[in-house]
Amino acid sequence: MTFIIAGLFWILGVFIGSMGLIQMMMILFFSIPFTRQLHRLGLITNTGIIYKMNMTALAIWTLIIGGVSTLAYLYASHLSFKLYLIGIGVTFLMGMGKTGTNDNNVQDYFIVHHRLINLGGLINVDAKFGTMILNYLDKAYKESGIGI
Repeated sequence: MTFIIAGLFWILGVFIGSMGLIQMMMILFFSIPFTRQLHRLGLITNTGIIYKMNMTALAIWTLIIGGVSTLAYLYASHLSFKLYLIGIGVTFLMGMGKTGTNDNNVQDYFIVHHRLINLGGLINVDAKFGTMILNYLDKAYKESGIGI
């Protein structure tokens, strides 16, 4: 029975790591730097909304991860807590390569923030980058059901 409970704590660690820790890493290592880059290029004029969303998500996940970890530390067996931490650690290591700028993250970014993109800012970027942005926006609009 002890091993079943410990296994459940490992699953909890993997879940918390994949849902919370990876989300936090994506905000810190992709969303905030990418927003800054788009703002410098004039493609986003109001970054406050994006930063507020990011900070809210960071705060919520910090509270959730901190709360769950504290409860696991206080009430779980030593083995269960270690497996919980291993679950988080494995998820962290496996997710590190997925938190930077990649096609999926850029696409998801534009799906979430497509309404904040300043198309007039495209005159400030080279043709190749501008075409790439328009392709991502086209996919985002289609996925959100708006269409260009």
